[in-house]
Amino acid sequence: MSNTLNADGAPQKTETLLDVMPTVFIALGGTGMEILLRLRRRILQADWAGKSIMSIDEFPPARFIYFDTDTAEARESGRAAATDLMASRVAFSKGGETIQKKVDTAYYMAEIDNYPIIREWLPDGDLDKIDTEKGAGQIRSISRLLFFDVYSDFMNLVRTQADRVTQNVTNEERLRSLGLKTGTKLRVVVVGSSAGGTGSGSFIDVGYALRSMRTPKIDQLDLFLMLPGGYRDANKDRVFANTYAALSELEFAMRGTTEPPYTARWTDYDRPAPEAKVPFHDVFLFDRQNIAGQQTGEKTDIFDMVADILFEDFGSSDFARRKRSVAVNQQQFKLGSYFPKLPEWLKDGMHFSRGYSAIGQTTLISTASMQVDEHLSRNNAAMLRSFFGMAVGDSGRQPTTEERDAFMRDLLRLRVKAYADDYDERARFECPVITDFELVDFLLMREDKSSIASTLASEIEQDFAGILSRISDHRAWANEVRRLVELRMTDVDGRIGQSGAYGPKGAEVAKARDRFERALLAKNVDDGSLRATLYQILDDQDRGGLEFTIGLVTQIKRRLEEAGQGTIARLAEAEEAYARRANRINSEQLQASIDRTQQAAGSSFLTGGGRKASERYLSQVRDDLTAALQARLRAIACKEAINLLHNASAFLGNPQGIDDTGDTIWSGLIGEFQTGRKRVRGLLSVIDGDTARIQDALKRGDGGTFFVLKDSGIEISQAAHEDQVQWAREAFDGLGGSREIFASLEQDEGRLEILGRLRSVTMKRLGGQRDRIPSVTDALRQLPLAEQQRLLDLLVVRAMPWIYTDFSRGFRPENERYKMFIAVDGVDSFRSEFNSMILSRLPAQSGLTAVAYEESGVPGRIVCYCELSGFPLDAVAPIRSEWRPSYLREQAKPDGLPLHNHRDDLRFPDPIVPTNSDLDVLRERIELFLKGVFLGALRFNVKSRRYEIEIGKNHWEPVGEERYLRRRGFQPSEQAKLQDTLNKIEGGLSALQYAGLAALARWFADRVYTPRKFDRGQGPRITRGGIGNHVAHQLEQAFLTQAQRTSRDGELSASLEGTVDRLYETVDRWTTTIFGTIGDVEDTEVGRDLDDPVERRATEKRMVEWSKFSEEGLRAIVSDAPSAAPAHVIGAPATTVASRPSAPPPPPGTAKYWLFNAAGQVVGPYDANGFEMLAQLGQLRPEMKVCLDGSQTWQSVSDVPALASLLSPRSTTPPAPPPLPN
Repeated sequence: MSNTLNADGAPQKTETLLDVMPTVFIALGGTGMEILLRLRRRILQADWAGKSIMSIDEFPPARFIYFDTDTAEARESGRAAATDLMASRVAFSKGGETIQKKVDTAYYMAEIDNYPIIREWLPDGDLDKIDTEKGAGQIRSISRLLFFDVYSDFMNLVRTQADRVTQNVTNEERLRSLGLKTGTKLRVVVVGSSAGGTGSGSFIDVGYALRSMRTPKIDQLDLFLMLPGGYRDANKDRVFANTYAALSELEFAMRGTTEPPYTARWTDYDRPAPEAKVPFHDVFLFDRQNIAGQQTGEKTDIFDMVADILFEDFGSSDFARRKRSVAVNQQQFKLGSYFPKLPEWLKDGMHFSRGYSAIGQTTLISTASMQVDEHLSRNNAAMLRSFFGMAVGDSGRQPTTEERDAFMRDLLRLRVKAYADDYDERARFECPVITDFELVDFLLMREDKSSIASTLASEIEQDFAGILSRISDHRAWANEVRRLVELRMTDVDGRIGQSGAYGPKGAEVAKARDRFERALLAKNVDDGSLRATLYQILDDQDRGGLEFTIGLVTQIKRRLEEAGQGTIARLAEAEEAYARRANRINSEQLQASIDRTQQAAGSSFLTGGGRKASERYLSQVRDDLTAALQARLRAIACKEAINLLHNASAFLGNPQGIDDTGDTIWSGLIGEFQTGRKRVRGLLSVIDGDTARIQDALKRGDGGTFFVLKDSGIEISQAAHEDQVQWAREAFDGLGGSREIFASLEQDEGRLEILGRLRSVTMKRLGGQRDRIPSVTDALRQLPLAEQQRLLDLLVVRAMPWIYTDFSRGFRPENERYKMFIAVDGVDSFRSEFNSMILSRLPAQSGLTAVAYEESGVPGRIVCYCELSGFPLDAVAPIRSEWRPSYLREQAKPDGLPLHNHRDDLRFPDPIVPTNSDLDVLRERIELFLKGVFLGALRFNVKSRRYEIEIGKNHWEPVGEERYLRRRGFQPSEQAKLQDTLNKIEGGLSALQYAGLAALARWFADRVYTPRKFDRGQGPRITRGGIGNHVAHQLEQAFLTQAQRTSRDGELSASLEGTVDRLYETVDRWTTTIFGTIGDVEDTEVGRDLDDPVERRATEKRMVEWSKFSEEGLRAIVSDAPSAAPAHVIGAPATTVASRPSAPPPPPGTAKYWLFNAAGQVVGPYDANGFEMLAQLGQLRPEMKVCLDGSQTWQSVSDVPALASLLSPRSTTPPAPPPLPN
């Protein structure tokens, strides 16, 4: 309970305070979608006890349903998918939360006879010509058709979501972690618009269906309905007409009309529950203009405001508890009916629902508070930039030449070295110095670290040693040497035509290159690979970073491929140099040594030959061969190094074109880093966008319902770079390195997780800055008085309920109907200093005079909420000035499409109070109609249920139902004909006959337009007659006046008053019943409560029976008549003006029966009069079961003669009865 102080310090009365209610939100159409997507966004962005949630599924108190005839993707207006990170999480999940379906109107129109449930209500019109691909096309009945089509799916989805939201035991731990406490009562909120097709056409059926849902039981069902002011640019006449039609139907429903019902049934087994008299517990209306005359040109301002209001219902502050408790505490003002001020003759003769409410809310936030929010947002971006080494301009630190060369030396083994061989000195072989890289030597190493070149030299050494040991004749050495040289050269270079590029030794070099390349260019992040090393540099926030790494890779690639001076070019020069060296050694040294060996074998010792000379020359061949083949191996190693570096360069990336911004698009690792940088920049743009929006809010004008209090603010210093790096590492702890972060940033889910981590760490590290925000009171004190007044004026007047009203027409709300709360930090000081200023800002025409205050605990922020409870639709200004004229214009179109959701649109009342001139016209229509009925000039056709007028002898033409004649009137020719007939009849009536008509008019007032009982909200019920009752009484007085005027001396044997009383008591003797007319007017106008005595329940109309209505007949009845039957006895139907068939058998006497009705309920017990009323209403069927009070035996109505006699002979075969109770 709450005992909050009013603005004047006086305690308020004790109020009920509610915990958070588990809520299912239902969006109907585009407006509902826009508002609830905003609500979902607020839930995801909010701080819940220091935690943020990543999906709506993590928020147990709320579940959502989106129902629409438009099958396009639901997206919040004003947000681009490319920049809206939260779009996927905010969006409704397909299937699990949505029912979006195109209505096949052509099929239903063609097969309508196969769908009797839909045929009962579907309006006439060319609905099959409407393209429903993108929605209902502003045709309300198309949306209703979809609801009937998917009724079972819709209700099953509601039950599923309601079950999920009410699982308080399952959700308990999660709720506790979010700092929430929920009650056990279920709330459902329906959000839509009156202007278009989907929401406007389905919301009433949705309300009745939900009110009729038995499990789970809905404790609070609210409607938030946007009126059409924000949609005037979308075919203004149509949206205004739709609104008027929708409000007419809503008024019909909110009056609790059950006969006829708004909806008879949705399926063969599903119909509104009898206790669901009205579709909603509370109806909240809102538009783009408010009570104080404030307007907004952007309907998104209203979307945001309503989303804020709904979001506040999940708060845990006293303000939130007070706000969500207004509806229950203000219920007294919404009960009962509104009786407008009317002319004296019709006093209290018309009533309207007052079950409507309106809402408004504003937020005023200080500059200091916004600065803290901006600082926290900037820190998120700063941490991200620091982690990836990105400066504000995205340039970052770039690598130096020394850093590039060091990387190439360490990882690619590209340290420059000069080749040296002592062979040159021994052989006196002069050759230019060849420069290559350590990579060449590395490729000449086997996996076991042994040298391929050294092994080759050893094998050649062994080959020549074998010649000496195997061949003793030195003269045979030359041929063996030639064979061996050829074999060893093939071992290195291979033979022409062989499958491989090299011989076995050359292939070993290629294998070493392949082994190194696979390790170097591995796609994973294993240690030692090019990718892993570069990612390590990228993750080194002190010496590397994203921009540094991209720059490093770009420089490495440029250095590798640079023409003339690049690494690959230099290796190509080395390859050529080694090849030349090998060829030169072969041609100049090796062949000469072989020739000398051959010559030494053919000459003697004395001529320089012999064995010793051959051995010397054989050693020279060995050294020459070794040097030549080693040069060939190095040439191969250079070639393989070139291949490796080409592959490495391609792995790093190649240009693929130019993007829209003029930057080069790369493949490979550079492209991968570019993609990562693009994703990081994308996240930064989102964060910077949030920061920019805060900055814009600080600069913009005071539009909408959100304002900034421009105080002096506070100074906030930026955190040190080292701190930001450390905080970023803390945020990304457990994610891995940059590579994993890049992968996460690919999808919205991952981006949101990254952003959530940044925000969490920012709040942890810098959230204490909020403690520095001055109170709003202190902030206001810094402003000049005029600025204080302006801001508080905006705070109050734009928080006034957003509905454009006219309180000059009769309804004027008193202060008690309002609840205005101001939630502020430091409530006591604020109230004491600014209360008088706040009260002076309250709009004088509104009726609001008091404000309540609540402690918010949130510094630098004021929220003002206002709710007006219990007003009639007539108080809405545009309903009369704009919406009704549009409605009449649309209805008058010869080819116009239907506006209403029922083929019988006359059942729906005008939701506005008629003017005096309108009432005069209506009274004249009803008087003319009643006179026609009284005197038989209008005949009721039981089959067509319309009245007819005789335009020629025995030629009767229909003129319409009573409702039609009231609403639209007679055609001029019909009215003239009827008036002429009545004038002729009345011209020949005597005083006594006028007295009889006065009695009949009084009887109509009492028994046809029987006054009904109304709840006043407090105290006992009151009984009031409708306009038919009042007009009948007016006619009674008019006929009495005529009787007095036409009376001659002594003509009336008794006083006129006594004569009329006598004729009233015996009305059944000189009139006849017009069967089928009991339902001419709705039960909201006349009394039909079965719990009332029969004489207080409306019955069939009667007309004079001319054979008894003569002067003589009436005089006999008045002067000396037998005891009259009660006035409520029903005679036979009037088939012609003068006929009177015999009366039906009488109903049972005093016996009472219980009834098992069509809704599957046991009701009663009813006496004969009660069953007679049910029969007249068409609610009694022969197959229904009844049980005599005090008995245990159930039998059909048709088996009880006294009840069977009440059944109308024109009844059709009813559907199968419901099962009998156990």
